[in-house]
Amino acid sequence: MRAELKAQRTRSWGEVTLGDLARRIAADHGLQARVGSALRGIAIPHLDQTEESDLNLLTRLAGDHDTVAKQSGKYLLLVPRGEVASATGKPTPAIDVRPEDASRWRLTLADREAYSPAEASWHDAETGERKTETAGSGEPKWTIRRAYASASVAAEAARSKLVQLARGTALLAVDLSPCNPVAAAEAELRMAGFRDDVDGSSTCQRVVHKLDRGAFNGRFRHRVDVMQLYNM
Repeated sequence: MRAELKAQRTRSWGEVTLGDLARRIAADHGLQARVGSALRGIAIPHLDQTEESDLNLLTRLAGDHDTVAKQSGKYLLLVPRGEVASATGKPTPAIDVRPEDASRWRLTLADREAYSPAEASWHDAETGERKTETAGSGEPKWTIRRAYASASVAAEAARSKLVQLARGTALLAVDLSPCNPVAAAEAELRMAGFRDDVDGSSTCQRVVHKLDRGAFNGRFRHRVDVMQLYNM
């Protein structure tokens, strides 16, 4: 990861699209932007970047739109979550894992219906009021703490959060030995030979490679759809 991406900066963004913002940040760091087609035209009326790194800014925006922001080689990627593709558009290699490939693993199930609606607030500059946009209905409600610049941006943030909450996630952590050095976040992981609620394909959420005096091991963490996990 380029150190410059982590340096804190202060500036304002106005009347820009998500695609343009990603391209400008990528150009600042000598990278090429690769932005998902559905994300390029999303309008950002106003955005303040205050003592915040470009990487954190992109990660924050990615969270608002249920996407992934990361650097991959000479590319800066902003793509929909679960879209397993490299910067060249070619599918990333799938990683096959059998019991003999894992030194240990752990499955943690989440409560699929912990929250029903999601709410995001925004500041109305004309009236000076703080207003809210809600996606979904019912109780309990998930409230996003930060405020947004417009109703459309707040509505999209609420919708994206609802998608995340409704995904019905489980967390599967796998320690591989020996490590697969080509593994990366958003790669497809295919588990086989473990048990019914673990076997199947899912997407890596995070991959950590660790090199020490003894061996080169990798710890894979990926968040997967429960329906996918249980092959329903």
